[in-house]
Amino acid sequence: MGNTTGAADPICAIVASLASSRKYANLCPDTLRRTARWAWERYPNVPTATKAAKRKLHQVFASFIREDNIVKVQRLVETIPPRPDHDQMRSICCEVMGLHTSTCERMRNVEQLYPALFSAIGGPPRRIADLACGLHPFALPWMGLSPGAAYVASDIDRRIVDALNTFFERSGISARAEWRDLLADRSRVSADLVFLMKALPGLEQQEKGGAERVLRRLDAEWVIVSTPTASLSGRDKGMHEHYDAMVSRLVGQLGWQARETRFDNEIFYILRTTS
Repeated sequence: MGNTTGAADPICAIVASLASSRKYANLCPDTLRRTARWAWERYPNVPTATKAAKRKLHQVFASFIREDNIVKVQRLVETIPPRPDHDQMRSICCEVMGLHTSTCERMRNVEQLYPALFSAIGGPPRRIADLACGLHPFALPWMGLSPGAAYVASDIDRRIVDALNTFFERSGISARAEWRDLLADRSRVSADLVFLMKALPGLEQQEKGGAERVLRRLDAEWVIVSTPTASLSGRDKGMHEHYDAMVSRLVGQLGWQARETRFDNEIFYILRTTS
């Protein structure tokens, strides 16, 4: 733990520095405080701990979408006309999803992906929770959900949450997005299906055991998680083997059942929580 000499509340000082940064000012306060506490436990003074906290936040969030692309997302959703037609909706959503590393890669197979995933769980679910969602909810036009389906998304970035709620409202979609930190929030999540797209590695990277703690809070028959097979630079670093071992360990600890399918450089694990 850092040296507290002359510091009334070093964690508050680190949080204040993070919150004053343009890059991290829109992240959930719980995220900033949790990361500040992690850094203070490991580094000797506020400046060093603050730098460590910023590195951690970059690894788990900022490396996947640039600041200017978040601004583009905000502008694009404002161009959605009220009750857009099918082609208008898909065109704008394609442009939005191209601005985030994960959703951009997924677009190559978007027409086949959701029919394959939902076929594996017996059809489109009626209640979906999309956790640590990023821009994934912009794939809703390809999911084929029923008009009465309930969709709740959550993310740590307020700008993404606001953009999603604007998208839902303008498109007439029955859905909502919430500003939430999965590791700080201890509430249970109830749904037929929970999406955790490329989220488990980041949860585990932020807190050892974090992925299991989140999974244990899910009241859902089905959970679909995905992991990458290559780094952001496109290099294969044995990531599939590493993440496959992680998911297998978690499934074993939880007593769940799992099967997997692959689309390009993303593995989708279809987890059933009941026997």
